[in-house]
Amino acid sequence: MSFTDFDFIFRFLPAFLILYYLAPAMARIYVLIVGSVFFYAMADLRFIPVLLFLSLWNYLIGKGAANGEKTVLALGVAADVISLAAARSLAAGLPGFALPLGISFYTFRMISYCFDSYRGKIPKETTFTQALAYFCLFPQILSGPIMRYGDFAKISAFTAPSETKPLKTRIADILVRVENGLTWFIFGLAAKVLLADHLRSLWNTLGGIGYESLSVPLAWLGALTYSMELYYDFWGYSMMAAGVGIMIGLPMIVNFDQPYASDSVGTFYRRWHMTLGTFFRDYVYIPLGGSRGGWLKTVRNLAFVWLLTGIWHGVNFGYLLWAASVLYMILVERALRERNSRIAAVVGRIHVLLGIPLTWVMFAVGDLERIGAYFLRLFPIVPTQGVVFAGDFAKYTSQYGIYLLFSLVFLLPCVYHCYVRFRRSVPVTVILSGLFVLSLISMARAGNNPFLYLQF
Repeated sequence: MSFTDFDFIFRFLPAFLILYYLAPAMARIYVLIVGSVFFYAMADLRFIPVLLFLSLWNYLIGKGAANGEKTVLALGVAADVISLAAARSLAAGLPGFALPLGISFYTFRMISYCFDSYRGKIPKETTFTQALAYFCLFPQILSGPIMRYGDFAKISAFTAPSETKPLKTRIADILVRVENGLTWFIFGLAAKVLLADHLRSLWNTLGGIGYESLSVPLAWLGALTYSMELYYDFWGYSMMAAGVGIMIGLPMIVNFDQPYASDSVGTFYRRWHMTLGTFFRDYVYIPLGGSRGGWLKTVRNLAFVWLLTGIWHGVNFGYLLWAASVLYMILVERALRERNSRIAAVVGRIHVLLGIPLTWVMFAVGDLERIGAYFLRLFPIVPTQGVVFAGDFAKYTSQYGIYLLFSLVFLLPCVYHCYVRFRRSVPVTVILSGLFVLSLISMARAGNNPFLYLQF
């Protein structure tokens, strides 16, 4: 089950919300746990024991770490990392073994819990029930975001409402919360279904043609297409997850902040998958020394972070090459910024608009030989063996141009900011209703296209 399943939208989510809010405030955490485990079981029943075992293990490690036991913290984090690495290795090398859904995301949430316990950011009286609800929180268990326990503890629905509030007012508060969450959920659903899924069709078509047979314009269009597909797929998921979280009383968790409006690659990745970026910053980069200690140590620390980021996505040449390319652009920008800020600003913009899409090609294609074939069509310095259809660019632009156009429009920060400001107005509500209907029609016609980050 995923957010784009009809069963989730019309069965699980409404039934869960009704049971959740019918339960007394102090009992809602148990409804959340049962609902989350059921949601995960519907997606991947086989790995429920793994989730529950790791939850208990990290809760106990957190208890020990909260007493200042650095050895306990190291043992717990090492076990989490080994579990994740073992699962990835088995999934890559053992036929028939599937990577447990969401393990990369909930393992990182568990690691952050242990670190924050050690740092005194989590109350020592935290119960296993509270920790378990955080670890298996269903809006975020499959693909994040990697929320901190401090944000989870802010769930307002767990707090008993004031006895002075009449029932009508309490119901109105719940409905406002659900309505607010729906504005984000539907917007994310439309981004995923109406933009990302249609762009995925074009990207898959290019793979079917063969990269060596793409014209140069179509190869560049493909790089743009995959960039937009990945963005709207994951941004759409993140908004849907945030919307469901708001419905149950969580604060808004922002995972993307208009990354393509950035003026450098460094800024881009502070705005892209923000919860993953802050995880590596707070638990890897800063403990290693961050930018303190001179240029060489900064390069070392950044290189280690980006190596881990590439491996986190998978032990795949494309991911490692993507991470290395991103690291190179960040280091170039840092070096230029120290010498000439104006040149650094120009280079940063070029990196974001041209360099980032090229790195996404490496990320998507993966295999060295196929990456080489694609880049020889992007930069045709030598002839390729493929037969190129001269009219391919016009053909696919006419078919998918409308989706690419809207993808570019929604990259504009002003469009997003207008939505944030007016999303609960009557005109926008009407537009959202139409987008919801169009999304359902598209889902019914195309079937279920899983979110791209489910593979991680």
